[in-house]
Amino acid sequence: MSCKIERLLLDLYMPDNLKSYLKEGVVLHRNDREAGLLLQLSDGRAVKLFPAKGMVLGWFRDVLKQTKAHKQWNSAQKVLAVGLKTPEPLSVEVFSPNSEYESAYIYRYLEEAQTFLDFFNESENRSELLADLARQIALMAREDVLVIDLHLSNLLVDDEGQIWWIDLEITGNKRLIRKKFWQRIERMHMKCNPGVLTALEFNQFREELDRYLPVDLQRKSGNL
Repeated sequence: MSCKIERLLLDLYMPDNLKSYLKEGVVLHRNDREAGLLLQLSDGRAVKLFPAKGMVLGWFRDVLKQTKAHKQWNSAQKVLAVGLKTPEPLSVEVFSPNSEYESAYIYRYLEEAQTFLDFFNESENRSELLADLARQIALMAREDVLVIDLHLSNLLVDDEGQIWWIDLEITGNKRLIRKKFWQRIERMHMKCNPGVLTALEFNQFREELDRYLPVDLQRKSGNL
């Protein structure tokens, strides 16, 4: 099947609401690796679109409410329950199995904010920012919540210096948290955001985590 015919078929089966999002939305970010798309609408909503993974898998994900959009919705609810900030979740939409996109997570767009990474690089209070981040990560860990894809571009900082969690996919599996917690921290520093924190800053960040983590997650308990 030619690319042109395939494109025509995708457009034919595209739901009207999805067509509207793609037509009216302003593209904020495109994930080339997974073909995901983040759009901003004129009414203040943000729409995060997740690509379809095939009809059968898409059907099962829909029935079990395990689409990527459902996972982000559930993760946002858990972060809010802990008492931390994430943009207001509004809805989840699931599209037809023949659609180019599987689902959409819709939330209130956060104005006047920049990524933690950009804010941190320009800040004169880097140690204070890192301490706040460490406290929030530790607070989630105490409530058996771990952000799987932890890196400094998956956080926003508003004009009051408050941290907001975005692009959330978390786990509440206690055994997995105990096994993966420090691996996620090292991954953030070495792979996701290499060279952003100095060696001294990263050491202070880990020390701050140890201050607030439950005992069984602290480095002195052999979790490094």
